[in-house]
Amino acid sequence: MSLGKSGSRNEPVASTPAPEAATTDAVLKSPGSPPPSETGSVETAPPDRGRAELAPGRESQKPVLCIAGRSLLDEAAAALLAQILGRHGIEAKVEPAGKGLGSGRISRLSTDAARVVCLSYLDADLSTAGARFVVRRLRRRLGEVKILAGFWQSGPGQASELCARTKADFCATTFREALDFCLHEAVEEAKAGVDQNDAKPAAKTFAGVE
Repeated sequence: MSLGKSGSRNEPVASTPAPEAATTDAVLKSPGSPPPSETGSVETAPPDRGRAELAPGRESQKPVLCIAGRSLLDEAAAALLAQILGRHGIEAKVEPAGKGLGSGRISRLSTDAARVVCLSYLDADLSTAGARFVVRRLRRRLGEVKILAGFWQSGPGQASELCARTKADFCATTFREALDFCLHEAVEEAKAGVDQNDAKPAAKTFAGVE
C-alpha cells in the first residue's frame, strides 16, 4: 500500500481491502468526480480482518478525530472517512471546516480526546505549509497522539513526500490506507488494554504476599 511514514515509526499492517473505502476512493479520484457530498452514502460492507481482531466491547476506547482542512469539501471528505471507520468498529468524530484548525479551537481540545487525529484535505493543489503548521499545533497540544494526514486527491507516489513536508506520522492518499492505519492503531490500543488488565491481578497478589 502507499502509506507514507515520517521518522522511524512502524508501518501499519495491511488489512483485507474494504469495498466501501475502495469505492469512495475510485469516485474521488475519477476525472470530473462530484464533490463527496454528492456521492451518496458509503456502501455497507462486511467487517474486515482488523475489526475481527478487536475484542467485543473494545472496538475503540478512544475515537479517531477527523478534522476538516479548510473547506466544506474537506469537511465532507472527513465525514465520509468517519462513516467508513464507524462501519469497522472505530468511533470517529468530525470537526467542521473553519472551526477545527483555529489555534483557539486546538487549544481547547482535551489532551485525552483521541488516539488518532486525521486531517482531511481534498484539494490536490494544497500548499503543505498550512498542513505542517496545523500538525505542529496539534503535536504541541496533544503530545503523543498519532497524526494522519489524508490528501485524497494526491497520487499514491506522493505520500512519503507529503509526510516529509508536513511532519505527520503517516500520510494517506486513499481512504483504504487511512482505514488500515486506524484499524492498526485500534488493535494496538485493545492489546494494550488487555495487557494492563491482565497485570492488575498479578500486582494485587504480589502486594498481598508482601
